[in-house]
Amino acid sequence: MTIESGKIPESAESESPSSGRTMRLYALAALACFFLAAVLYIVAKPVERTGPPVEERGVAPGDPHEGHDHTGHEHSGSAFAKELEELRGRVASGEAGADEVLALANILYDQGARSGSPGSEQGEAATSYFAESSELYALYLERVPENNDARTDYAYTLYRTGKLDRAIDELDQVRAADATHQNSAFNLAMMYVQKDRPDSVLHYLKITAALDSTTSAGRNALKALQTYTEAH
Repeated sequence: MTIESGKIPESAESESPSSGRTMRLYALAALACFFLAAVLYIVAKPVERTGPPVEERGVAPGDPHEGHDHTGHEHSGSAFAKELEELRGRVASGEAGADEVLALANILYDQGARSGSPGSEQGEAATSYFAESSELYALYLERVPENNDARTDYAYTLYRTGKLDRAIDELDQVRAADATHQNSAFNLAMMYVQKDRPDSVLHYLKITAALDSTTSAGRNALKALQTYTEAH
């Protein structure tokens, strides 16, 4: 799904299930800050304090998500603002198709990611964007539940609006549907940092690196694991 020259398409293509295997472009600033904290956390706390490393639940359902720009274009200008409001109106009236709901969710996600990282001065504005985006992802997933990329993004919006446990549940659902979905594994690793579950962090970092060590998430997971090994 691409918005050319800052324009919102009348009909944006829905992502295919196979697109869950493809890494997207990520916002590096949010990753850099949180990933460093995650590495330090893993090195400092190598032992899980409660429970097993990872609870195997079958089909159960920091800044953990690397944060990606869905479009590759800046969302700005009066023409874009007008079209954005028109799209909002179509979604609100129920006239929008699933692809348009996803397009709006992605745009607001990107706006939230650009507004600021958790704990920043711009965090409140970001939370507002993520809250609206979260509702749209939920609506979209009611219609297209098999889109694991969208569900992973939905999990991140839940995290950014203070719903960490629900975010983990959504990522677990992605993992149950597609064990090769790398982004969900990386997100789980980082979210378990927030849960104070270092064994689970290491478990999902290993999965992330094993799936593909050449991607952005894979390289960062491998770096964290190497840092941990050298420190112990």
